[in-house]
Amino acid sequence: HGGNVPTIAVIAFHDSFGFVPALADGADSNASGVVAVLELARLYSKLYSGSRTQPNYNLMFVLTAGGFSNFAGSRHWIDNTDARVLESIEFALCLNSIGSGDGLYLHVSKPPKEEPIQKLYEKFRTTASGLGIPFDIVQKKVNISAAEFSWEHEHYSRKRIVSGTLSHYASASETSVSSLFDSSTRVDAKILRRNIQYIAEVLARHIYGYENEQLEIFEGSLAINEHFVDAWMETLTSHNRMAPFSTPSAPYQQALYNALKASTSEVTQQAVVFDDGVSFYGEIEAEMSVYKVKPVSFDVLFSGCLAVYFLFLSFVIQGVRGSIDGFKRFLNIGQKSKKRY
Repeated sequence: HGGNVPTIAVIAFHDSFGFVPALADGADSNASGVVAVLELARLYSKLYSGSRTQPNYNLMFVLTAGGFSNFAGSRHWIDNTDARVLESIEFALCLNSIGSGDGLYLHVSKPPKEEPIQKLYEKFRTTASGLGIPFDIVQKKVNISAAEFSWEHEHYSRKRIVSGTLSHYASASETSVSSLFDSSTRVDAKILRRNIQYIAEVLARHIYGYENEQLEIFEGSLAINEHFVDAWMETLTSHNRMAPFSTPSAPYQQALYNALKASTSEVTQQAVVFDDGVSFYGEIEAEMSVYKVKPVSFDVLFSGCLAVYFLFLSFVIQGVRGSIDGFKRFLNIGQKSKKRY
């Protein structure tokens, strides 16, 4: 839609980070958020394709880079996007780590003053209750002069755009600064599909104005596509997504572009420049050799066994008296050596 139609933006950063780029899968943080954006775009493309099911809202899907570099992609997009587009955003929902955990938390910067946002927050609560998902809203005031932000939505709050980050983490301190151990085994496929459906239901109840808490829209032909979600999760975690090695020409980025192009009316790309002094060094892949050696206790035990073995041989060959005499001579030689020293 054009004109003064309000917009809901759904945002997720797509890259990963780790000291070994080839091992930085970034499954939960934040391939799970990217998969959710793609599936939401696919589902809502079906609703927006029919004139009878088009709501009086725009939906915008944004994939950003630099998620582990103070969300540089979101900062760049905000600073380089038409002000009219930004002014039309009623709410910006950032997705970060939604692939595991029992419950969800919506992190916001301040309590809502506008009535539509108050209703939206209430729909987050009631929909979570209907689907049996533990849910809470966590409020943390944003210091707009801070050099580093804890959550991606704080960049939007800095520009006075009402926004929030949905995550299974209760605080930013629980999130990881590395993707090395964030493999696909950390993502629960059922939880991820449940959370995608939850987000879809919340958005639908808001943009269509549904008040029925028991109504589930995304079922049947509009149900979450299990194969689509699983395939994209496998694709994202099998490709190196660490900036700046991840370029627009990377196969997975081309696939993301094509997926959004198939589900939306317009897709644009922007190149993000890391201008905060961050430098990356090293190769994407390297070989490392690991050798397993015996512990020190093995050497001590082996030496003891040898001593017992030779002592036993001495008893057998020389007898008890001969062995004792030999041991005395050994001691006498040692004492004389100490005196000469």
